[in-house]
Amino acid sequence: MQSIDKDLISNHVVKPVMELLNFCKTDRDRRTERLLMLGTCAQESLMGKYLKQIRGPALSMWMIEPATHDDNWENYISHRPRLKYKMNKLLGDGYHSYTDNLTNNYWYACAIARVKYYRADFKMEYIMSIEDLATVWKKYYNSPKGKGTEKEFIENYKRYVMEQF
Repeated sequence: MQSIDKDLISNHVVKPVMELLNFCKTDRDRRTERLLMLGTCAQESLMGKYLKQIRGPALSMWMIEPATHDDNWENYISHRPRLKYKMNKLLGDGYHSYTDNLTNNYWYACAIARVKYYRADFKMEYIMSIEDLATVWKKYYNSPKGKGTEKEFIENYKRYVMEQF
């Protein structure tokens, strides 16, 4: 399978989901948020080339593990009625399991990935470079125990996102 066009993911998945969630209040933070989500997609799935982790349980362009999905719902989303409403809006009636939603509903998967970042303890306005994006991804998304590296993130960002910070 080939990677998905970055502009398609940006304009038809990331931007609409970020507008719905409305976590960022400034144009600069919204742009940074979009680049973080695109960089994460580039690193995790080579911009949509893979929707399932080769040797693991993660699913979607953002490689979300079932435990992460469930934790987001049980410990965060379910306790925030507005966010829960928005997430359910993304779910719609078409899919019935988290597996279906993460692999086939790109908007929902993007939202789950963004919620994971939103719960982390960092401020979007402090991200000033691709290197900062890589650091945030490693610390809060991949985790210090994850196999991915900041260097890989930067390489995949430059290869697939190709947008200056």
